Amino acid sequence: MLSPSRFRIVILAVISFLCGMLVTVLAAFLLFYRTTGTHTFIECVAKGNPILESFPRQCRLPDGTLTIEPIALEDSVTVVTATSSSKDSSVGNTVLIFLGNSKENPNVTDCSRVYPVQRSIDSSSDPQKAALEQLLSGPTEEEKVRGFASFLPEGASLKKLSVQNGVARAEFDAALEQGVAGSCRVASIRAQITKTLKQFTAIKDVIISVDGKVNDILQP
Repeated sequence: MLSPSRFRIVILAVISFLCGMLVTVLAAFLLFYRTTGTHTFIECVAKGNPILESFPRQCRLPDGTLTIEPIALEDSVTVVTATSSSKDSSVGNTVLIFLGNSKENPNVTDCSRVYPVQRSIDSSSDPQKAALEQLLSGPTEEEKVRGFASFLPEGASLKKLSVQNGVARAEFDAALEQGVAGSCRVASIRAQITKTLKQFTAIKDVIISVDGKVNDILQP
């Protein structure tokens, strides 16, 4: 039979062991949460951090931590990244589009502040062009419920998109300017287009044009 002093030592040893195990489990959970959380990847992208076009895609935080894009969607469709060479039309790619959000930015204190939303595209389509086309389609009803909104005019369409030497040149039709008034909305439109294109690592800068014109467009 253990003496009282030995019993206390055994109890303290067990408690120390359990505490150590708890700390280890918590540390592992925090690391997993930090590197795989859905909102963490999206927030990383929203802040303009670089995206690694791996599978799944990863976003690198300023401290070097990699956040991983989730690939499981609600409809259980298998997803591959936008850079995949797969041509199987039954497999979809995902891209991000950037929208305003009245819940995240209710007073619009920063007109250029936009938020990412994940969209599925056909695997045979050009992901950069498809991302802009998804952006022009506006938010879905479910996204509207979550506060998302687009500042781009309805009916605007993409005429041409080219990427060369890290510069994306996106040309839209005249509808992009129709009914656009106010410097805040102009800033929001530019932010939505620019952020949507800059999710691709090949694009470092974006030039927006309307019917071939670069200057004197999207004026407040």
